Amino acid sequence: MQHAKFSFHRELGGLEVLHNIDKQEDFGRHSHSGYTLALVDSGAQRFYRSGGEHLASQHSVILINAEQVHDCRKASKDKSSYRSLYPTPELFNQFLGDGKAIAPFFHDAVLHDRTLTALMNTTFNVLECDTSA
Repeated sequence: MQHAKFSFHRELGGLEVLHNIDKQEDFGRHSHSGYTLALVDSGAQRFYRSGGEHLASQHSVILINAEQVHDCRKASKDKSSYRSLYPTPELFNQFLGDGKAIAPFFHDAVLHDRTLTALMNTTFNVLECDTSA
């Protein structure tokens, strides 16, 4: 059964995080004011971005630029889950620069990088920790 957990991290400049577990629902074409950086935990996702179709398999990273039209569809029969960060361009600028507009533009839609996957997994695990206990 599909389950989604959304969190908002005010202490990190309002960073939004989504954990979509056993994704069943497709999302039609849309855009976000911020970026989407997603880690595919299981299964696969098929999506449209930059005028073409892309496939993101387990342990790959999906990169969607701010305001970029995209969609998202489950691409496997088995369980398909992913975790996403939604940083705004302003948040990127805050963390990466000295006030200059340096928010990135991602040319690649999907990355297969073990180091990046491990770092994102660690980041999501830290963000999911209940610090109120």
